Amino acid sequence: MEESIKNGIAEALSKEFGKKYHIYTENIEQGLKKPCFFILLNGTRYEYMPMNRFIIELDFTIKYMIGNKKNCGIHSIAEKAFGALRRIECEYGLINAFNTEIKVFDESVDISVTYCMSAKFIDDKNDLMENLSIK
Repeated sequence: MEESIKNGIAEALSKEFGKKYHIYTENIEQGLKKPCFFILLNGTRYEYMPMNRFIIELDFTIKYMIGNKKNCGIHSIAEKAFGALRRIECEYGLINAFNTEIKVFDESVDISVTYCMSAKFIDDKNDLMENLSIK
């Protein structure tokens, strides 16, 4: 689930910014090409509900690393990224962002975003009608 949403974030950024910006979904130690985006998963929370349902919250930080020119249009890039991340598409459909926050620094922008969705556990063991035998 986390990978699907991470891929949805990468796709949304790619559609908005094109190939000019590199998008990384894992930490990289060498060969970093700026300007770029990092997509980092901060954590996942499950809230269990009745009837085998749950709500899942996934917290991400999307970090935009500026190229060689400091503060070069950083606020407009932050706004574009914010717009692209408000609603993403993944294998589970469209997912809206909640609790979004933008922090602008000298050489980077951090966008914190939470994606929420509800789901249901599927328990194959309790499917009694399939196990019924009549003699």
